[in-house]
Amino acid sequence: MSDLMPTQFEQGEAPVRENLSPYPFSTLDADEQISIYFELYNLALDEEGRSRYAVEYTVVRPKEDGGLFFGLFGGDGQAETRTKVTHQGDSSREEEFVQIDLSEWKDVTEGDLSISVQVTDKVTGKKAQRSIAFTTAD
Repeated sequence: MSDLMPTQFEQGEAPVRENLSPYPFSTLDADEQISIYFELYNLALDEEGRSRYAVEYTVVRPKEDGGLFFGLFGGDGQAETRTKVTHQGDSSREEEFVQIDLSEWKDVTEGDLSISVQVTDKVTGKKAQRSIAFTTAD
């Protein structure tokens, strides 16, 4: 698995490799349109010559301050969003994109945001994980 590459693209364009340009900053604004691009290598092929793999995306971000009470009792100030998708292919190498929509987080307190991607080769059971961190801005 390659490193995660933050990319940006023009509004209305499909996030395909030809339309992407690297996003060189470590700070994200809620108005940013970014995607995460990565490549998968050495996926095993099953007896039918197909790759099968699952990709789990996890975004950990700051959440609104819950006040003193929630800060003292279990409120760590972070919210986690997670999704998992299973894919099939006909190659041992694949390219993946995920678009990150920050528009719902406009009112969230500034802080650190991390994006983790874990890939599981469903043929062999092998796993690989990469993460990237950003700072969110008001």
